Amino acid sequence: MVINMKNKRTVSLILSCVLLLSTLSVMTLVGFADDTDANGTYKYTSSTGTLEIFSDDIMIDRTEDDVVKNPWYSYKAAIEHIIIYDGVTKISDFAFCREDNLVDIVIPDSVTSIGTAALAGCDSLKEITISDNVVKIGDNAFGFDTQMKVTDGFRCSCSAGSYAQNWCLQNYIPFNTPFSSSGSETAAITQTGGKQAFWSFVPVTDCEISFYSKSNFDTVGLIYDYDTYTYSDTYSVMRGSAIYYNDDVGNNLNFGITAKLSAGKRYYLSTRFKLSSQTGSYSVFVEATCDKHEFKINCLEEDFITGDKQNLELECINCGTIVSKSFIDAMNENISCCDVNKDGYINAKDYAMILHNKY
Repeated sequence: MVINMKNKRTVSLILSCVLLLSTLSVMTLVGFADDTDANGTYKYTSSTGTLEIFSDDIMIDRTEDDVVKNPWYSYKAAIEHIIIYDGVTKISDFAFCREDNLVDIVIPDSVTSIGTAALAGCDSLKEITISDNVVKIGDNAFGFDTQMKVTDGFRCSCSAGSYAQNWCLQNYIPFNTPFSSSGSETAAITQTGGKQAFWSFVPVTDCEISFYSKSNFDTVGLIYDYDTYTYSDTYSVMRGSAIYYNDDVGNNLNFGITAKLSAGKRYYLSTRFKLSSQTGSYSVFVEATCDKHEFKINCLEEDFITGDKQNLELECINCGTIVSKSFIDAMNENISCCDVNKDGYINAKDYAMILHNKY
């Protein structure tokens, strides 16, 4: 997907940074000594590849010219984990730019700003969680690989209406904001000024969903395909890129959308008041019906251990449908979640593990 970058200068800075780093000697992934700042602002542990940040004092904004001044720069290729402790309020510009092997980062609720290119070029970083307390995010802060494209498989976990979610929408960074864990679910929405609420939905299986509202106000519903939506401050443009749109069902004020969605694709479900001047609360619902259920073992029914019926309670991870199945039936139907040891077969080994709650 082509990304519409608003700040070409920042992209140029990042690419310059990548070129600068690539001209320096290659660092090995082992052999770095532990490192602790005398002032106790950070600590690096070589045995685990963990960098810990304790204070804002070490969060100094850099540019592409002085990123090598970051105190952890010499072992950047060895860092796999970053833990930022509660009390730190910012992640500075270029703080962890191009940490080649970084796989996870803990960002506490105390952080309120994430700087320009703070986590750009971290190709192994696939997921971050950002709280509602973050109210400032710089250009290309995260989610972009060394080629300044959206990192393959990356997603940002954030809540509906948060600053982080809106930043992700603008920059086409995939976000996880679940409407529900499974099945029929409701959410209460309070909105003003024509703002849209967004949730993400990635079906595990091909399915049909019903997306609708219950309200005394005039509301609209929209569904976007992540691969084709267009972000805009203008609602008509956003509406034009939706793959499904509904205003009223019949003469009702509530919207209702029935849509076929494909397994593995990322969709955004969205609602807003029809009138931008409207303020108030309403409820929205989503119900999914799978073409084929993808089950997980929810629990063992009480008679499983006694051997009378040996039933399992199975729950579809996509739509929430719950069924009761005997282990024999599950084996004959080749229900994949019952292959708990992941050897490709459902047999007595799996039965024994399920019996001992090892699923």
